[in-house]
Amino acid sequence: MNEKIMPKEELINMLTEIYDQLEELEDAIESTFSNARQKWQDDCTIKMRHCSEVIHSLEMKTANLYDLNGKLDKKGTHHHPAGIKLELGF
Repeated sequence: MNEKIMPKEELINMLTEIYDQLEELEDAIESTFSNARQKWQDDCTIKMRHCSEVIHSLEMKTANLYDLNGKLDKKGTHHHPAGIKLELGF
């Protein structure tokens, strides 16, 4: 009878040890994922801020192409020389 109790105690001790190791692993994984999630969020914030600045810059450049009447400013980069006229023909 005493022989059966020892293996049960050993098994319980082994399972307790495994449980403790799993708890340590869970804490390590949670910490790692938390750090990775924060880094990803910071990277995304930086990229979004950069995109916002580029869009704002493009909006300002576009606004400078137009005068108060909404006509294309002659200094604009999209101004075509007066001598070229294109026609569509079918």
